Amino acid sequence: MGTIFLRVLGLAAGLLATLPAGATTWALIHLEGERPNRIAHFGDILLITERTDPNEMLAAIKAVQAEKLPREQAAARIEALTLRPSIRVVQILESPQGPFARDLTLDFECYRNVVTIARNAQIFHHNNRSNDGATGGPHPVAAPWVKQARRAACEEKLWRSALKADMERGSGQTELTQLGMVMAIKTRKLADLYDFAFQKLWQDGNKLALTSDRSAEEIAKVNQQALADQQAADKVLDAAMASVGAQIQTEDAERAFINGVAATFAKKSKILWETMSAQAGWTEADLIKFWGVPQQVSELAGARVLTYRNESDERVTQNTIDAKTGQIIGSTTTGLLRQCELSLFLRRGGKIPGLRLVDFQERGENCNIDTLGKNRPR
Repeated sequence: MGTIFLRVLGLAAGLLATLPAGATTWALIHLEGERPNRIAHFGDILLITERTDPNEMLAAIKAVQAEKLPREQAAARIEALTLRPSIRVVQILESPQGPFARDLTLDFECYRNVVTIARNAQIFHHNNRSNDGATGGPHPVAAPWVKQARRAACEEKLWRSALKADMERGSGQTELTQLGMVMAIKTRKLADLYDFAFQKLWQDGNKLALTSDRSAEEIAKVNQQALADQQAADKVLDAAMASVGAQIQTEDAERAFINGVAATFAKKSKILWETMSAQAGWTEADLIKFWGVPQQVSELAGARVLTYRNESDERVTQNTIDAKTGQIIGSTTTGLLRQCELSLFLRRGGKIPGLRLVDFQERGENCNIDTLGKNRPR
């Protein structure tokens, strides 16, 4: 399972200024059905989780490097290949039969356009009773409401731009509405979403009351426990966010470092790039393990330089001999004398401590980098 990263979406300050602790900002992302079986779908757009597999990220970086894209395009391509967000979606159901709400967690693989239902809690009208509904996947993204959930999870830049435009205009939600989304309500209670649906969306509907046979003391105890649970969860989340924030910065620094090194390597000749591109960002220990002990170690402009030299004499001389006298009357030499020098430039950068390969230079007569490779460890 990949490392889980939490990402708080940077919504405009005005939207969140009155947000109570632990509350959730819900966007209405889809409406469907006919009376009395209408369904309203709300997406939690305040907090989205990203499930990023580091091995998948490295594989994507290597694949994109091979495409030789400009740095900005390469970063976007890597993100597209690895983006795996999760979003919470609550469905409010008008029908008096069955649950009044479904509380879902949807895991998307954006590039593959598939979704997995990771959690499905069905909430009923009486005593807030719940049970587990169907989960599983991955399934193709097909249903309209799932497509809208995918847009909220996978196309953050698109809807954030629309939200920003609406807020700068100061009235209405024109841009968001064009994306099929409306900022609806801030709350931590599913009952508030239930009330919102009938007050704002289904005023002609027959709302079934949420009932309880618990005493006032029992209800107060349940509410107190829920509040305590929420406060405990908020503390855990705050601690996780602090840790994850630092981790995200580290991952961003690593990505920027590798992209910068890849851009430097891409300026080399095709043959050199094909030979050396896989070593971008290697540590000093990795390089010495691969190339062997360098002939020279020096410092240049703040970088450590490992220099490797080798010579390969591929010359072959063939003599022409006079058949009568047995004397040499001529000679022909084929092949080349290859003298090659490879300098590896190391600096600190990214998330890995120590010095790492950021550039290289090849020099020599008839230089063929394979000349250096003949004596390196295999």
